[in-house]
Amino acid sequence: MENSSTDSWTRNISILTTNLTTEAPAIGNEWGAGLFFYSETLVLTVAIAVFFVFGICTNALTFIVIVSSKKLSKSPFNIMIMSLCVSDFLSACDSPFVLYRRSYGYFEYRLPVFFCKNTVALDFWTNNVTIQHILVFTILRIAAIKFPHRMKQFTATKARILTATIWIETFLVNYVFYFSMLTVYPPGIAKAIRACSTDTKKVFFVKMYLYIAYPIFLYIPLCSLILLSVYLVFLIYQRRNMRKESNADIDVSKENFALLQLSLIMGSFMLGYIPDISYRFVIITQLWKKVAYHGRGPWQHSMITHICLRVSECLNPIIYNVASSTLRDHSKQFLRRMCCRKSSQVNGNSHEKTHGGTTESHTTDMTKSAQSAV
Repeated sequence: MENSSTDSWTRNISILTTNLTTEAPAIGNEWGAGLFFYSETLVLTVAIAVFFVFGICTNALTFIVIVSSKKLSKSPFNIMIMSLCVSDFLSACDSPFVLYRRSYGYFEYRLPVFFCKNTVALDFWTNNVTIQHILVFTILRIAAIKFPHRMKQFTATKARILTATIWIETFLVNYVFYFSMLTVYPPGIAKAIRACSTDTKKVFFVKMYLYIAYPIFLYIPLCSLILLSVYLVFLIYQRRNMRKESNADIDVSKENFALLQLSLIMGSFMLGYIPDISYRFVIITQLWKKVAYHGRGPWQHSMITHICLRVSECLNPIIYNVASSTLRDHSKQFLRRMCCRKSSQVNGNSHEKTHGGTTESHTTDMTKSAQSAV
């Protein structure tokens, strides 16, 4: 038995080494089936692990800092940022499962069917939540500059209602649909298609959904975002030129802050979502041509979009803190308090140990004295 297990271990190591060093896509034991290398998946796993930890920690930190501050939590814009942090947090939690579906579980999906359904549904849901938040955020920034007095009517309560509406609407239209359309195929069938994929009985409904939902939830919002961003920049510079002509000495710090914050958020958004939207656009065009978008090139395309999304969700919390000095100061104070608590706990534990050791030594000395007296 020992020789058999040793031979099996040696054979597995040999296969792994061969696939790591081969010049062609990994096809040993049909692993990868010509789509990807072992080395590629390992590099992607390390990268996703880093993004996973960083994205969860930074988004959670930003959310906690805002919700724990009475001043920050009263701002409607900060409530929108909190909601974006939740979206990026869920997306980061989902990222390892997305990687598994596109690599290790591509041809043989060994997780329960729930993970297959939830992975794709959650991925598309959080994408649409983020897109709609950025769109609303841009509209609100324009309204704040164009109608500053009316923006006082947009309270924190209304912001919470708005964000809740976005979450519920996208959940019903995006998450529920995808969750109900997916299934897991056994390895024999999955050689021709992805193991975690659309149920063949529901392909027609998925195609109709892609033709209708993608333009509504992806392409129209993206085009609107680009147009609104250009309009916002034009609006700010137009107002500044009018002030220069009238020699009006007016504080433009709020406008500078709005421009900086929106520019950084839009830059991160474009980095993460334009590759993803372009990938989905190619899928739709291939459906029109009745050609499957499958192979090494499409696989690389899908993984590039996945990495770009992970980078974007890691950049967002940094951007929120860079663009807002108030949020940045509160984040620093929160981290200092956490560090002080840890250091005080460590000092307290060491003090207890020292005090306990002194008491124990004193008790031992008293016992020895009593014994000698006896």
